[in-house]
Amino acid sequence: MSGMLEKLVMLVVDDMEVNRRALRSIFEKEYEVLEAADGGEALGILEKRQVDVVILDIVMPGLDGVGLLGRMRADHALRDIPVLVKTAVDETMEAMMLERGADDFILSPCEPMVVKYRVRNLVQRYLYRKAVHRQEFLEDQRKRQAQEAYVRQLSEEIKKEGQALLDCCGETEADGQNIIRTRIARILVLADRIGESAAPHGGMNPLPVTTARGNSHGEKRTLDCLRVFLLDDNELTRSYHLSMLARLGVQCDCAANGTDALHELRRAYLTTDSYDVCFINWNMPDVTGIVREIRSASFGSALFVVGTTGARESEEAEMISSGVDYILEKPVYQAALYRFLTDICGGILQKKRSADA
Repeated sequence: MSGMLEKLVMLVVDDMEVNRRALRSIFEKEYEVLEAADGGEALGILEKRQVDVVILDIVMPGLDGVGLLGRMRADHALRDIPVLVKTAVDETMEAMMLERGADDFILSPCEPMVVKYRVRNLVQRYLYRKAVHRQEFLEDQRKRQAQEAYVRQLSEEIKKEGQALLDCCGETEADGQNIIRTRIARILVLADRIGESAAPHGGMNPLPVTTARGNSHGEKRTLDCLRVFLLDDNELTRSYHLSMLARLGVQCDCAANGTDALHELRRAYLTTDSYDVCFINWNMPDVTGIVREIRSASFGSALFVVGTTGARESEEAEMISSGVDYILEKPVYQAALYRFLTDICGGILQKKRSADA
């Protein structure tokens, strides 16, 4: 393996000490190897340490491999960690474990080099995905900072032009009028530049939209006037999605838990300033209960609920039955988000929801 893997952390979960010791001897030169004798002990380690790959035995007392894998795939913080499942008992378990989210499966005992190559391949894909997501996040930040700097620069120029208008008030009438005309023309040019810089993707202008919000039913709106709420308990993805929405000119408020979200959605409805769209991270605890509570409340009748998930195939039926109107695949990219919002603007998705109802 390459040197970049030397500082990665491996967790070996197996109730047999001899098996853990054998795997440690294979990987300890390249990984920091942590050990757990059952699923409960493994969860404790995963809560405290950053782990990059897990080798998981299926048959264990207490929380077994099947249960631990299910817990990991349901937890947003753990779901992307690659898991290599092994068993010495039942090879018929392979299909079930892969279906439940295992990244690979081996029978034990296994040739050490085979295990090493399988782990290497899993970890390399994992590192690549992390690097891509990190690069996209940094690029989004860079673009936003550059745009903010440009808008600040234009704002300063407009202030200078305004001050020049004030200064020319002392000129003779004819000269003053000519100067004012010139300065006003300059201000209009700067205003156009600000408008252009605010348009997402270099000129994709907001489309008209009709929304039903409080007492403003049928109000004509544009993309930059959409009211969006984001519910996500993961700080990193919450910041990432907020930055994308900001670049698209969309107003967005957020919450990290269901209680705060429901309180804010209810408050906004009672003040006739309801939200149009609510994005919800489907991997949050009790997310189905949160969505059903939104749907059962008066403020949820016109709200468009969007679930974000990285496992659409296995979760779509539950999401739809709980009341989700639309599903966005993770990772959510800006182009997909823009297409979705413009469909909302054009009323396409609202019409589809009415037809389905």
